[in-house]
Amino acid sequence: MLLFRNCVFLLCPIALSASLALTQQIERVGGAPNDHDVYANLAKTENFGKVGDLFLDMINKQNPMISKENLLKIVKARQESIKDFRCRYTVFAEMFGVNQNFDILKKISYEFGRSGDRLYLEYEPHNSGMNDPPKKMSYDGNSTLSLLNYRDGHLHAGIAGADVDSLRTFFQPHMPLILAKLFEISTYGGDLNDSSLLSFLQSGSLYAILEKKESIGEHECIVIADLSMRIYLDPQKDFSVIQSDGYRQEFSGGVLIGRWLSSRTRLFDLNNHDNGVWIPSEIVIENFDKRGEVIARHRIDVSLIEINKGIDDGYFTGFIPDDTLVADATTGLAYFYGERPSINGLLQATVQSKRVWIFQIISMTLGIILILIWIIIKYRKYRASM
Repeated sequence: MLLFRNCVFLLCPIALSASLALTQQIERVGGAPNDHDVYANLAKTENFGKVGDLFLDMINKQNPMISKENLLKIVKARQESIKDFRCRYTVFAEMFGVNQNFDILKKISYEFGRSGDRLYLEYEPHNSGMNDPPKKMSYDGNSTLSLLNYRDGHLHAGIAGADVDSLRTFFQPHMPLILAKLFEISTYGGDLNDSSLLSFLQSGSLYAILEKKESIGEHECIVIADLSMRIYLDPQKDFSVIQSDGYRQEFSGGVLIGRWLSSRTRLFDLNNHDNGVWIPSEIVIENFDKRGEVIARHRIDVSLIEINKGIDDGYFTGFIPDDTLVADATTGLAYFYGERPSINGLLQATVQSKRVWIFQIISMTLGIILILIWIIIKYRKYRASM
């Protein structure tokens, strides 16, 4: 059944567009106004400069099924219960041009893990046309980042000091726990943006928990809304995220005059991992242009999720095989892994590199000579036959 769904997803964009149209039909129940009403009234009255006042007035009219304080307690307890996790997933990316024509397809597999402050990431592209090689990387939770990748059929390794920019590469935008808004990125410092539901609720942002419940498929959800985002929570699954919509705001002369749906993330088949943690087995992200046409789609298939099961130290340290040449930026030396970093190791690496280079030059020269000999023989045979 899953194979059939994958085939439909990859080969039938027209059918998927029809499915998209169905998922966008959201039924609303309840009496209080919502964020859509704010923008509708804004356009009707053309009182654009007072969108903040209209939104605040809308917030004050809500009587939701759960208060902000109680929701914050649930979300905080859930997120703090996650001490370590591993997830393995595959991302299928489609890009669309004019009239929904298929343009690009990429398939990339990831494995990501976190234990305390330690991180690891494995990355493997499946498209032969992609230039980015498979790689493994880890962060020891203190100051050191290790990288192992495959180029030209050879292993290459590097060790460097960790900073905000290097840590940023761990946090792939399609990671399931990020999309489920369960992962706190700001833990790693700098200007890394928070993406968790907890961070949003604690941010002081002008948002509302809407009184109107909204049905998405079989889920009757409460909705958290601000001026540019809507997050749908399922009370039957401990107020877990099952959908989030992003809106692009439209300005004229520096004044907000409206918004339009720019992205939608849908989470399917949520599984219970205890402590109120529900993780999807499939995620679909769609991006839209201003006309509502799909311009990009990503599907994430989750094959492994382990929460609070413990992670072997080997994922974070020691994954570089012995005798692999390492460029160590923390010492300024190059050496073969497993040996003591030294000038001797650097010299050995240099000598080995030169030997490989000389061998390649000799091989190319011999090849050229053989080709010339073959051409001469063929030419002589041709002249003899005339």
